[in-house]
Amino acid sequence: MNILIVDDEYYIVQGIRNVIDCKKLGISEVFGAYSMKQAQKVFEEHDVAILLTDIEMPKGSGIDLVRWVYDSGYAPVVLFLTGHQNFDYAYTAIKLQCLDYLLKPVRPAVLAEKLSEAVRVVKKRTESFWFRLCTSDVPFSREEVSAVLKEIQLPSVWMEQRFCFLYCKINSGTGEPDSRREEFFTAVENLFETDPAGAVSAFVKLEENRYVIPVLYAEHSVYEQLVDDCKKVLAAAGNFPYSCTIFVSEPCFLPESFQCLQEMKTFGESVLAAENSVIPMRTVNSENLQKALSPLPDVPVTQWCEWLLQYRTDRILSDVRSFLKKGSILYSSDNLITLYYGIIQTVFSALSKKGIDAKTLFPKIAGHETLTKAISSADSFLWWTEMILAEVNDILTADADSSSLLESVRRIVRKHLTDSDLNRTLIADELHLNPDYLSYLFHRKTGQSLVSFINGERIFAAKTLLLVTDETMSAIAEAVGYFDSPYFFRQFKKITGMTPQQYRDTGRIAER
Repeated sequence: MNILIVDDEYYIVQGIRNVIDCKKLGISEVFGAYSMKQAQKVFEEHDVAILLTDIEMPKGSGIDLVRWVYDSGYAPVVLFLTGHQNFDYAYTAIKLQCLDYLLKPVRPAVLAEKLSEAVRVVKKRTESFWFRLCTSDVPFSREEVSAVLKEIQLPSVWMEQRFCFLYCKINSGTGEPDSRREEFFTAVENLFETDPAGAVSAFVKLEENRYVIPVLYAEHSVYEQLVDDCKKVLAAAGNFPYSCTIFVSEPCFLPESFQCLQEMKTFGESVLAAENSVIPMRTVNSENLQKALSPLPDVPVTQWCEWLLQYRTDRILSDVRSFLKKGSILYSSDNLITLYYGIIQTVFSALSKKGIDAKTLFPKIAGHETLTKAISSADSFLWWTEMILAEVNDILTADADSSSLLESVRRIVRKHLTDSDLNRTLIADELHLNPDYLSYLFHRKTGQSLVSFINGERIFAAKTLLLVTDETMSAIAEAVGYFDSPYFFRQFKKITGMTPQQYRDTGRIAER
């Protein structure tokens, strides 16, 4: 967003330049002019969003300048600046729909407040226009686009200018929470506002993780420079746990934008790209498309299942990487879905052959959200595949050595018997297993739940203490991990059929 300051006094223009906090206001460039003629030249060569002009100037007043600006098809937000409080000036300013009328000398805080208001007006206008254009289900005719520009008070000269559209897809499939997604795109937005080859007009959110950024493509713009700037933006935003693919359209006039956007969005959703890639639509030819969208050969599920049972997940991952490498920078969404279900089929087949219930893995491999994240990019798919295969490998390893596992569980339970937080999560963490799967495997091998086993071990230890010590019931309860005495009494009676006191008395009578 640019601003033009016009005053016939050089030091006033420079003084205003010096007090404007461009970064805070979101202004990318400040132009200065000292006459109406110089100001006209700036308008002809640059996209001016805000005009701050003196009124009384020789060889053309600020009012004459604003009238010329409107007659020429430009539509900046206008602020008048004058050293004279004149009713006629104020009345004319109102008729010309200027935002405000400021008297010299204007205090920096007041000027900053008015410029901030002007920035908000510009953003509201441009965002409203681009949202209507980019989200429309039907194309706009030339007359309709022109009417919308006039209605929203945007430059009619846009009709003669070309724009590039950046279609942005945010990927967040590497296990990170979605809470930082908006923070990530805000960073991308800020980078574009400070370093674009063209002037960014707005950021239009189409849906979750999908944005369109219209960029003014001036006569002096270079398409390759815009592509390079997109790459710089993505590189600078690389410290976030997200990636972004940007598709850069060919330059087009506004009436052609509907078809341009539809073709780019359709293409963008039919393919996936390598992490943080910039795809210039100019370079997308039929050969690239055919290579990216060609179907995969049959997924070797039988072979993968054998490798999984042999603990050779590295071979499966090598196969997956080979499939993806064939797509180079672009990948077919359908092909990733095929690989996704191939991995799922492999996992279920391997577990079934071992008689292992796969329900503990089901939430991680069968949910819609899981599928969406896993196939959001090639790298996300590789991350998901490695995670699933590692978990299945752990399950198969644990199943093959279940006797050792059961002994490890017993050892951990006895080690933490006095801890009130002894539970399946603590045990699973020490064994590096999923808690659900540990519970399932323990029950499958012993016919007893982990909770019952822990309670049994605690009551067994309590029975020993009741017979060999004179400790109180509450002290013994705490010594075996029960910090709620009534609960200890209930569990003891449930397992032994008698109260702790009855057990102590019975045991001591038997000793006599």
